[in-house]
Amino acid sequence: MTLVSAWLRIPFWQRVVAGFVLGALAGWALGPAAGTWFGPLGDLYVTLIKMIAVPLVFFAVINAISSLHGQQSVAKLGGRTFLWFVLTAALAVGVGLGVGTLLQPGAGHFGLSVDSAWTPRDVPRPIQVLLDVVPSNPFYALTGIGTKTNAAGETVLAAGRGSILPVIFFAGLLGFAMVKLGERVA
Repeated sequence: MTLVSAWLRIPFWQRVVAGFVLGALAGWALGPAAGTWFGPLGDLYVTLIKMIAVPLVFFAVINAISSLHGQQSVAKLGGRTFLWFVLTAALAVGVGLGVGTLLQPGAGHFGLSVDSAWTPRDVPRPIQVLLDVVPSNPFYALTGIGTKTNAAGETVLAAGRGSILPVIFFAGLLGFAMVKLGERVA
């Protein structure tokens, strides 16, 4: 039995806990130098996760919707999904506000001053948030690379903002189209 096969026989949750403990021990033993040693590995891991996130969500949504039979199933799934999204978002906001109010992180510990030239970012109107969910260029939503028109009216290559909602919307439309086509989809 090799070391790798022995490691893979351990349940996943135990490997996660072992990794957490080993990481904490390495951080404690190496101190600030741990970031220098393990930072690139952590950056690589996060980059790999980001790399698979959009395609995974895209194809999972298409598969889930296209496997449904009938438009009523799609509408029911859409309603449930929206309801769960609203409920979990409200729960996250409530927990965040509650914990922030209770613990008051950073209170009295940081003497940060705000530059007088700084102005807060404008909050978009609700209708703009809704419009941003519908991608004007689906390839831009999927890859983050597309063209946009700048303030001067020129068409320029633009990178995405990392929003997954346009990807989910586009995948949902494709899945619904597959349901509508039925057996004609190859």
